[in-house]
Amino acid sequence: MDTAEVPEGIDPKISCRIEIIVNSYLSIIDGKKMYNKGRTVSWVVDSEEYAIIDLEKDIAPYFTWASNQKANFWVVDSKLNATCRLATDGQLLDMIRGSQVVKLFMVVGAFGEGNVGSATLNVVGEGTSAAANEVGEGTSTATNIAEEGRKAAANVFEEKIKVEGFTWAEVPEYGETTAGPAMAEEEEKEHFMTFGCDPHGDEPAGANEEWRYFRKVDGAVHDARPAENSKIQMQKRKRTRPTQEFDPECVPDDETGMVGDYFAPHTTHDPENPIIKEKDTFEDKEEFIQTMRTYAIKNNFETMVEHSDTQRYMARCAGENCEWKVYAKKLHGGNTFMVLEISSLDDHTCSGSATLKGHQASTSWISRRAKDIIKEDPTLSAKKLQKRLEKQYHIEMSYFKVWAGKKSAMNELHGNWEESFSMLWRFKAALAETCPGSIVEIDCKKINGRMHFSRMFVCIRACVDGFLAGCRPYLGVDSTHLTGKYNGQLAAATAIDGHNWMYPVAYGIFRKENNSNWAWFMSNPRKAIGTPPGLTIHTDACKGLAYGVKKAFGADAEHRECFRHLMANFRKNFKDMHHKLIWSRSKFSKECKVDYVNNNISECFNNWIKDYKDLPVDFLMDKIREMIQEKMYTRKEIAKRLEGIILPSVLHELNMKSRALHYDIQKSGHMSAEISGTTKEGKTWRYAVNLEKRECGCGQWEVSEKSCPHAIYLLGKVRNLQTEDFVHDYYSVERFKMAYQFEIAPMNGRSEWPKVDVGFEMIPPPLQRAAGRPRKQRIKASGEPEKDDHINAKGAISLDI
Repeated sequence: MDTAEVPEGIDPKISCRIEIIVNSYLSIIDGKKMYNKGRTVSWVVDSEEYAIIDLEKDIAPYFTWASNQKANFWVVDSKLNATCRLATDGQLLDMIRGSQVVKLFMVVGAFGEGNVGSATLNVVGEGTSAAANEVGEGTSTATNIAEEGRKAAANVFEEKIKVEGFTWAEVPEYGETTAGPAMAEEEEKEHFMTFGCDPHGDEPAGANEEWRYFRKVDGAVHDARPAENSKIQMQKRKRTRPTQEFDPECVPDDETGMVGDYFAPHTTHDPENPIIKEKDTFEDKEEFIQTMRTYAIKNNFETMVEHSDTQRYMARCAGENCEWKVYAKKLHGGNTFMVLEISSLDDHTCSGSATLKGHQASTSWISRRAKDIIKEDPTLSAKKLQKRLEKQYHIEMSYFKVWAGKKSAMNELHGNWEESFSMLWRFKAALAETCPGSIVEIDCKKINGRMHFSRMFVCIRACVDGFLAGCRPYLGVDSTHLTGKYNGQLAAATAIDGHNWMYPVAYGIFRKENNSNWAWFMSNPRKAIGTPPGLTIHTDACKGLAYGVKKAFGADAEHRECFRHLMANFRKNFKDMHHKLIWSRSKFSKECKVDYVNNNISECFNNWIKDYKDLPVDFLMDKIREMIQEKMYTRKEIAKRLEGIILPSVLHELNMKSRALHYDIQKSGHMSAEISGTTKEGKTWRYAVNLEKRECGCGQWEVSEKSCPHAIYLLGKVRNLQTEDFVHDYYSVERFKMAYQFEIAPMNGRSEWPKVDVGFEMIPPPLQRAAGRPRKQRIKASGEPEKDDHINAKGAISLDI
């Protein structure tokens, strides 16, 4: 992208252009019809920080619509066909991170329209656009379907998208991608892969590299089905829905609260834009009050309660000398509330304001609205939730009230603090039932006669079997701080597959980093994977981790320390002293075939799960299991498509190394020679290469078992030799398929987990929190690079060494 087009403050490397195609539409504002002419607008955004609310804010200067209308965005393919509705911030981020240009189609219609539409909306032509027809008065398919049918159809449509999850690239070659620039350019600019070397240390290791093989991964759309089929399915679904035994709009008189064995039916109201009239009934007083609050907010006035008890409710408009009022009463025989008297909106004699104060938006009202939003995006902060609600309802809200409302919604969705720890036993039973052979260990600690949760370890059987079958014997181990009410540590043991992609093996939680907790955690991977030949454990400078590795594995595993953390600790502690752990490639074992000097793979895992670190512990454990399950499935689908002997990414890397090699060669045999050259500083060098033994004097080939530039240069001088024949089996397509051949069985929801009686009650650990708001971002160490300093998109940190 041309840097001149990128606004100030946005890095051109992570920028993306968004193009919005908008059809003409009609709005009624202040009683006047306003025609908005369709056109295409575009702007450049930061692909790292952008959400749907930002999209709506950026489109606002170009288009306006009425308060009873809503803008819906649809994803557009290369043929300008709208494929699926843009529903979540994650879906938007996946698109703008995977492409330099993202095209969307905007439909403006009444609330409720545009939620479920045809999968083949054609956005070309104002007169014939199916999307325009959708917005047309009285012709929308969505508006002719009941609310329940619309939600059910949307769920089916979204579920279908998630199951298939992607469409294959037309040319599934690693050298060219459909989601970004050519791989050679991308690797050279972003991954520091220049000709034949990696000057900043390790190769890139990522958690979400699957996009290289797909046109789209998350949020991608399956082959579109005809719109008629969708209509027929929704009509069938509507017909098969059981009918009610009474008219839902029927309201009995004041003295008949019960009819037979059921309460009087309640009037149905639009939860976002209710219309309240006399004789309307509500389930109970709380339901009436919450609906009344929404009614007042939407109609731009505030209420003042004159009388309220368990039987009656009277309120009037808070405006001075305004005659609007409402009176509701509880019916006999139940909790139903009925509106006996309510003034018309025309009875207001007060003047409304553009933005109301937040008196009507109580904590319980905010909690109700926050539930659906949090279900869609559990990582949404209270500040962003506040902005979203204020924009949607045109009302000023207190941050602390929004925070309390979000907390209440989280408790209703995820359960309370005590329940989250007791549910861990049921999670263990459910995982053992669906994935036999998995290891789940829960450790308790007795304090003052009561059993408190202490630590937990999870290792899924499919991950262990895949690691032993298809991955190199390498584990990166690290922990990250949790940011929820339980502010302990989330530890993980992560491997890498032939693509150098992150491969989760085990994870767990404990209170803090010390010798005891790390020794307990590391003893569990020892039980799960044993000690395969060449096993290497790569760690950061965590407190007690070196002790835990030594106690669990002893001399059965090579222990490396992250070079970046080693440098930081040397500045503080060691200075001129010798460090006992292995950190130099020259000392690495030649069996592991991993030449990483930094523990980047653990940082990838931490970055992968960072948005969920504030969830309750049972949801956190299950969410990580769910993410691993989806990751295993996606890569298994990739493996099915791969052909050949060596993985395309490895062949691409070797091809990159073979470019612009200008060495001198002195052959000593058919498969051996001396390769020499001169550095940029004018220093000469020479290495002996033996193809039969797969050895080179530089040491790179033996450590990684991928041909070094010197070996590649000699291979080019010998006839009938292929580079892929001199690459280790760890990088083969067959090994990659073996790593992902096992399936993680799906698990039921929390309410369906088996009930377990462990003979005692496990309560949460004693809270040990500092005063003030908990930190969401860790404090960076001295000398640690900032965001733009040698940190690639996958969260891996590279150093000049």
